[in-house]
Amino acid sequence: MKNKDIEQDMKESVIRNWSVTIMDFLKERIPKETIGSYYQWMHNIIIFGGVIVILFNNNPIHLIIMLFLVSMDAFANVVCHDCPLTNLEYKYLGSSLSHDRRNLLKDSGIMYKCSHIYESQVDLIVNIWTMVAAKIVIVLAIKTFTPAYIYLIASSPSF
Repeated sequence: MKNKDIEQDMKESVIRNWSVTIMDFLKERIPKETIGSYYQWMHNIIIFGGVIVILFNNNPIHLIIMLFLVSMDAFANVVCHDCPLTNLEYKYLGSSLSHDRRNLLKDSGIMYKCSHIYESQVDLIVNIWTMVAAKIVIVLAIKTFTPAYIYLIASSPSF
């Protein structure tokens, strides 16, 4: 039993060493801007893909999945006091979508009293969460009151 544990530890050690070696190799050859752009692209894909699903999809299951993803983002923002992707963007690019949005709002005369990006992100996420939840309720209410259902209610003897 002990030999198996030792073998497992040795395998994990080899994998860890290879991982560190590969990461060091990549860090030397890939510019920070490329890594930052990758994170910015991922952020954009998640944001705009989510917006498309929220606006144009009426499948309650898909909307519940989006609600779950927005909830996970809200949880990450509360725990990390910032979006993890925003942190990575800022680390590699010196700017992020959240900082750019905050500057745009500031230039428009809309300002938050606190200088934390965290508060504006939580505000935005709460608004998106509410919008998705409201759409789910509306879609389910509309699906509940189909013409066949209304006819059934109207034709029942107790009505």
